[in-house]
This record gives sequence, C-alpha cells and structure tokens, in this order.
Amino acid sequence: MNKVIKNLGHMALGAIMALALFGAVSVATSGDPGTSTDPVVTKSFVEKRLSEISAVIDKKLELLSDRVDDVEAVTETGSGSGPAAPGAPPAFAVVELADGDLVTFGENTQVILRGGAATAIAAENDLPDVTGGTGLGLGTKVPLNHLIIIPKNDGRGMKIVDRAWLMIAGQYTVTKAAQ
Repeated sequence: MNKVIKNLGHMALGAIMALALFGAVSVATSGDPGTSTDPVVTKSFVEKRLSEISAVIDKKLELLSDRVDDVEAVTETGSGSGPAAPGAPPAFAVVELADGDLVTFGENTQVILRGGAATAIAAENDLPDVTGGTGLGLGTKVPLNHLIIIPKNDGRGMKIVDRAWLMIAGQYTVTKAAQ
C-alpha cells in the first residue's frame, strides 16, 4: 500500500512539472518579436544606449572622486573627531609636531599638550585653559596635561617651542616651520 501511495505521489509531481513546463513555453512563445510588447533592437541601438549609460556612470564617478578628494583635503588639515553621537565623548587624535610648527584650531576644538613645549597664539587671556581655570595670552607657555578649549575659529592656536605631542579633538591646521 505504501508503495502505491509513493508511486502516485511521484506521478502527481511529474504531472505538475509537465504542466508548469508547458505553461512557461506557451507564455514565452506567445509574443511576436518586433511588436511594441517585444521590440527587436539593432546592435547600433544597444551600443548607443550603452554609451549613454557609460557617460552617466563616468560623470557620477568623477563627482564621487571629487568628493573623496575633498574629504582627503580635510583629513590632511586634520580632524581629531568626526560626527559623534549626541552625548558621546570626543575622539582625540595624537599629533606630533616639530620645533617652530604652528597649529591653529577650529571652533569647538579641545587640545591637551601631552609632551614638549608650546606657547599660546591668542589675544590677551583668550586661550581658555579649563584645567587651570585661566586664560592664556599670546606667548604664554601652555602647561602640560591641561585641557584647552577653542570656542571660535579665529586663528587661536599654539607655536611649538620644543618637539611636542598634542591630543586634539576637532579641526586643526598645521603650518610647518621653514627649514
């Protein structure tokens, strides 16, 4: 009895597959080539369309390349942090600078001098040292391991006096000393 049921199942499966194959063949052959529903195209038409599509892709790749160049340019001037989640602590970049280098900071940048020596580039008491609770003026020695916050993008920065290591979170630009 089990054998008969098994054979009937195989026969039913075979019949379903034959009907599906017949339906697919009849649908595929029902359209007449060269009609509005199934147009015949020439090789020149296909080549022209491929050329048009290729031009669009090339243009988009060029725009993307320009955007990559812009991102690389920003990266070369420096950024210690990208867009962070609200409430997330800033990401610091460690930057090594040589004697005579100048570093200027962008708005809302945080800086810590970790080693070496630097002097402030700012108007009188205009470089906020939040660790010391004071403001640093032009030429004032920047203390080690103090958090300095730059509130505006107005040219505030540091001149490196002795090879230094800074931790920077935010935008900055380094001007190398003349050799």
